[in-house]
Amino acid sequence: MTAQEWHTHEYPFWNEANIPASTIVYDPQPVRVTLSEAYHDGKRWYTSDGTRYPSITTLLSATDSEGQTALRQWRKRVGAAEADRVTKTAAGNGTRWHDFCESFIMGQPLWKYLKDPSDPPMAAAIATLLNTRIRTVLLSESRVLSTRHRVAGRMDVCAELTDGRIAVLDFKTGKKPKIGNRLVNYALQATFYADALTEWLGRGTIDTIVIVQLCPKLLVWQESSADAWRPLLEERVAQFAEGTKTLLT
Repeated sequence: MTAQEWHTHEYPFWNEANIPASTIVYDPQPVRVTLSEAYHDGKRWYTSDGTRYPSITTLLSATDSEGQTALRQWRKRVGAAEADRVTKTAAGNGTRWHDFCESFIMGQPLWKYLKDPSDPPMAAAIATLLNTRIRTVLLSESRVLSTRHRVAGRMDVCAELTDGRIAVLDFKTGKKPKIGNRLVNYALQATFYADALTEWLGRGTIDTIVIVQLCPKLLVWQESSADAWRPLLEERVAQFAEGTKTLLT
């Protein structure tokens, strides 16, 4: 799928800094799967009923040779110390805005996430976007398992959108929006979540995947179809299984 086949909507910030109250209904649904997390060789895996499953992020990282090469080249170019600093800062910023979204959805206090003068306008823009697009949240920050792919992970949000569709939402942060091939891993991750929830949630087939990119001065809401990405996800699952000699299918 090309960048043009994403349904993309951009939302530039404005000067409004008053964060609206959430109008989203928070109605978490039961997903009866027990998963515990553990790390092996620095990679996250999950265990359920004695069976070990790789996390979707572990699988995608291990099968993205182009991305791994680019990462190594960047670290060499900027130096290990600077690369570690940038990575740590980006991870902290990503966690903060992920937590902001979760707290907003659940109607919890938000003040602790606002640390810089530029934060209130961004927070107001995110809150307005979520109120506009989401009617009901069915799951938030939940561990999920796909027996089809034999992969597990932790998803951001599953929600009923204001137009009635059930969708998987994955929040991403960065200095600027990802485009083109740089969206592929995001799409594959969200497709896995859609397949896992189709198995466990009892809401029928979930096909709509949404990547919400939270960037300075701009929010990007991108929709696609899980069905379009599933063949590539299955290829990456098979590639991981071959590389690790682990039976995943």
